[in-house]
Amino acid sequence: MDKKKRITLIVLTVLLAFVAVNVCGFAIYLSVFYHADEAVLPYLESDDVVEARYVESEDYYLFKPKNIESKAALIFYPGAKVEYISYAYLMHEYAKMGITCMVCHMAGNMAFMEINAADGIQEQFPEIETWVIGGHSLGGAMASKYLSKHSSEYDGIIFYGSYPSADLSGLDIKCVSIYGSEDTVTNKKHFEDNKKNLPKNTVIHVIEGGNHAQFGMYGEQGKDGVAKITVEEQVAETIAVTAQVFGL
Repeated sequence: MDKKKRITLIVLTVLLAFVAVNVCGFAIYLSVFYHADEAVLPYLESDDVVEARYVESEDYYLFKPKNIESKAALIFYPGAKVEYISYAYLMHEYAKMGITCMVCHMAGNMAFMEINAADGIQEQFPEIETWVIGGHSLGGAMASKYLSKHSSEYDGIIFYGSYPSADLSGLDIKCVSIYGSEDTVTNKKHFEDNKKNLPKNTVIHVIEGGNHAQFGMYGEQGKDGVAKITVEEQVAETIAVTAQVFGL
């Protein structure tokens, strides 16, 4: 083997090794995530008020009111490295109000890997008149990217401990942005810098005593502040404010 071929082989070997190390590292990174608390398990089962079930064909968990004709629906993107069923309590409480909810399961528990997770869901519910999309943390940011390309299909967007990563300022839709006063996970500078990208009708609300993690039920989150209220209290205020903004 001549010198040129040897150098080429060495370079290729080094590049392949670099790629392999990074792929393995990323796989290990994704394998560590926040698991849902056992407290969510009852909300993954149907009861007298809410139908709850996993829709395998579309890879989302459905929460649908049983005794109320649902005319509004929420497609929800979970936060980064958070098991999607962690939001079962939040979605169950919405469904009790008559709102059909779908929490999308993201590959690797990372919404940026499946920004188009909402594709095809609306067609399955022709009776729904009002469609809202949104999410928690990274999920909200990725939902904004999706909405920016499907704005005519939605009536609003929600951000929980989140902010837009796409410019939605020109959209005439309803929007609510909610975060906890004790949230030390959300990057405050990025939050302020991205306010300009929110729809003009946005309502921003701070939950006093709330933190970043308590929009779901997955325990404490690294670098988050300590909540001064319960998960139930944070979820109740979240739903009350959101419902008022959207008239639900």
